[in-house]
Amino acid sequence: MSEVYLWICVLFVYAGEVSNSGVFEVKIRSLFNKHGRTVSGRCCAGPEVDDACTATCRTFFTLCLLHYQKPVPVYPACTFGETKTQIVGANNIGIGIGAEPAFSVAIPFSFSWPGNFAFILDAWHDQHRNKSTSDTRHIILRASRAKRLKPSPLWVEDERLTRTSRLEFSYRVTCDENYHGLGCDKWCKERDDQFGHYRCTQGGVKVCSQGWQGELCDKVQCPKSCLKSNGFCDKPLNCICQSGWRGRDCQECVTDVKCLRGYCKTAWQCICNDGWSGSYCNIYNDYCESYSPCFNGAECVPDDTKNYTCNCRAGFMGDNCEKEYCYTGFCLNDGLCEEVGTKRVCRCTKGYSGERCQNVNPTCGEMACKNNGTCMRLKKKWACSCLPGYHGHFCEIEKNECASNPCKNGGSCRDRVNGYHCVCADGFAGINCDLIFDPCLGIQCFNGGKCHKRGFFNAGCACLANYTGYRCETPRNPCYGVHCQNGGQCVVGKAKKVSCSCTDNWTGKLCQFEKEKKNICASHPCPEGSVCKSYTDNYICICSKELKGDNCDQTKLSSDDPDSKVIHNNSKNSAVILFHNSFLFFIILLAIKMAIVS
Repeated sequence: MSEVYLWICVLFVYAGEVSNSGVFEVKIRSLFNKHGRTVSGRCCAGPEVDDACTATCRTFFTLCLLHYQKPVPVYPACTFGETKTQIVGANNIGIGIGAEPAFSVAIPFSFSWPGNFAFILDAWHDQHRNKSTSDTRHIILRASRAKRLKPSPLWVEDERLTRTSRLEFSYRVTCDENYHGLGCDKWCKERDDQFGHYRCTQGGVKVCSQGWQGELCDKVQCPKSCLKSNGFCDKPLNCICQSGWRGRDCQECVTDVKCLRGYCKTAWQCICNDGWSGSYCNIYNDYCESYSPCFNGAECVPDDTKNYTCNCRAGFMGDNCEKEYCYTGFCLNDGLCEEVGTKRVCRCTKGYSGERCQNVNPTCGEMACKNNGTCMRLKKKWACSCLPGYHGHFCEIEKNECASNPCKNGGSCRDRVNGYHCVCADGFAGINCDLIFDPCLGIQCFNGGKCHKRGFFNAGCACLANYTGYRCETPRNPCYGVHCQNGGQCVVGKAKKVSCSCTDNWTGKLCQFEKEKKNICASHPCPEGSVCKSYTDNYICICSKELKGDNCDQTKLSSDDPDSKVIHNNSKNSAVILFHNSFLFFIILLAIKMAIVS
């Protein structure tokens, strides 16, 4: 009793530790209790008739978890916990068709798992429908174990066999999420954020992620070469340089942002390369020789502040002497000089033209315009006005519009007067063959149909077998393609299933087989010694000399005609006809047969 008290005290101490958490589980794989008996051999319920129980068990389980004891006591104190299931089935569980499936029973714990333990698993019959466990006579089977077990996701398989039943079960101990160690008493949660970067071992030990260090793995690892130079790290092995430095280990300085042709030895320095000068190394000492920046015959002079200076000739001005200006004598033949932008323009007097009015204009009579060009006065001079497609001073040149290669995507160009024509390759269209032509574009096929090209400019829908129409929009008649033979008709049944409805004398899927004609004489309606003649819907009995009647079932009297014959018809208007003349009988018999056939 003192030992039980000690374990209860230990349990309370463990319960106070919030850093312990796990679960003990038992999986019931199968219970085989074919005859529905308890462990003592008694029937669970109902009377026993001919050594067989007349009722089934109402089975439930109890699980008791306690400290290590060997042997396990019969009436234990469940110091680590206990639990009870609902009614989980009848005689058999997990065996045979219709049996209840396997299930698990669990006891959670919040103390440090001791390693050594014992448990008792009982299968009970609910005798009083209240799941009472006070009467051990209702135990179907008991399995008790005293073991040492480490926390693991793997199951330990076991079984218990008695003379009345067999139990297959498994058990294990697992730590709750983020709990580790042999006692599930080490709490460790993996993280990768500003507060730490680590994973947890099975024993609950923090292992820093690559590139992190420190007790909480929150200090980044940085290359020593980075720390010794001009850098620092914000994440593992990622060296970030201080302002003015760059490179893998931040050992390369950065020049001043305005430094044009220079280098540095410390941050933001600008030391000029050979041939350059100035505060930002932006003055090229040999600029005039290398670039010749001055225009219109101007002289280039080196300048320490702006690379060069241009000394312009008369009539030119600007930094590069690029701008023209008017001066006396520039325009000839009394032309008027005007400055337009950076250029000077001469306004010539009548009869003169040219950049400086140096040309005497010809009259229209002196000009011969070709290709139907027209001579006319334009801007105080005579010139040829050409038709579209021609140019030149005398309209003598035909423009080649194909020279600019206007046809794209492999198209060939054919020159025309004042135009061109592109012959496009397959799949392209447009004036310049720059449009991709897809005849299926804009065509929507319904009901699973697919658009297919039909030639270069045509396309159409290829429909599934059950649809038709330009866009496959019309369902086909389900009887389409079904050819019923011999007068049969195609009919549509449930789920649009089609079949042939045959006429009376035909059968088969397509009414292609003729039915066998019914032989009425096969049932032997005429007695022995008589002759049976079979027709489509009737038969006749030809009686022997001693018999008479429809079926020759009457004995003939001496007064009866010995040559009588009987005809029997199965229809409602059947009749017996007596014939005294053999020839007349044959004629009437033939008439009857023809009437039946018609």
